[in-house]
Amino acid sequence: MVTKKAKKKKMRKWLVFLGILLLLLVWWHFFFAPLEPRRTAEQKELLQDKITVLILGSDSAESENSGSRTDTIMLACLDLKEKKVHLMSIPRDSRVSIPGRKNKTRINAAFGYGGADLTKQTVEGILGIPVDYYMFTTFEGFAKVVDIIGGVEIDVEKRMKYHTYNSDIDLEPGLQVLDGKNALDYVRFRHDALADLNRVKRQQKFLLALANEMKKPENWAKLPQILAQMDDIIQTDFSKGQIVKIGTTFLGIRAEDVTMETIPGVPQTINGVSYFIINENKLPEALERFLGNVPEDDGEQEEKGK
Repeated sequence: MVTKKAKKKKMRKWLVFLGILLLLLVWWHFFFAPLEPRRTAEQKELLQDKITVLILGSDSAESENSGSRTDTIMLACLDLKEKKVHLMSIPRDSRVSIPGRKNKTRINAAFGYGGADLTKQTVEGILGIPVDYYMFTTFEGFAKVVDIIGGVEIDVEKRMKYHTYNSDIDLEPGLQVLDGKNALDYVRFRHDALADLNRVKRQQKFLLALANEMKKPENWAKLPQILAQMDDIIQTDFSKGQIVKIGTTFLGIRAEDVTMETIPGVPQTINGVSYFIINENKLPEALERFLGNVPEDDGEQEEKGK
C-alpha cells in the first residue's frame, strides 16, 4: 500500500519535472523560434536562407490602425547564413500603384488606407519579391529605445534648426551623443536641398549607429527592458522569440556586413505635386545587390576590365 508521504513525494517529482519542461519550452520558444515564412517554391529558391522585413516609422503618435501615413519606409534583407544585412530605403513620396486604388499616388498613403498589410502588398508589387515580416514604430517609440540604451553617438553633418508643428529642431554640427528627442529631430529634419532624399540618408546613417550601440556588451543587459516595452514601442508580426533569435544571430555583425541604398529614381513634380519616380530600368540591378546576389569584388573586376 502506497502511503500519503510517498504520494506527496511522487507528486513533487512530477511538479519538478513539469517545471523543468515548461522552462525548456520557454527557452526553445525564445531561442529556436522558427523563421520560416510562407512562400511559394519559386520564392524559396529566390530567397534561400534570407528573410525580408519591412521597417515602417510614423510621425504620428497613433498606432497603425489610426490612418496615419508613414514617414520612414525601409526593406531589410537579413541573410541568416552569411550574417549580413541589406537595407533598401523607399522615399515616402515614391509614386506607385497601391492595390485597390484607382490612380498612382505616394507610397506613404498605403499605410493610411490599409496599415502594414497593404504597405507590404504595395512594396511586393514594386519589387516583385515577398515581404515576410514588418516592424512599425511611431517616432515616440523610437525615441524610447534610444533613451533606454543611453543615447547614440552621431556626427551631425551641419547646423539643423527648424520649427515644426510639434517640435523645435535645434542641433549643432559635430560628433555628439543624441538622446531620444534629439535623435528624433535628426532623422526627421528634411529642410535642405534634396529634402526627403537627404532625410533617407540620415535615417540609414542613424540605424547603423543604433545597431553599433546595441552591439556593446553594456547594452545587452538592456534587451529585457526593451522587450518588456515592446508592445508600446513596436508593432510587428514577429514573435518576441523570433526577435531574440534575430538579435542573437546578428549580435557580432560588423559595419562592413551592412549595406544601405535607396531605391533608384529621381524627384519630379507632376501637376504641382512632388513625387519620387522609381527608375524601373535600374531597379533589377539594385534588387540583385539588395538580395546579396552581386559578388563583392564585381566593382573591382569592372574597373580592371575598363
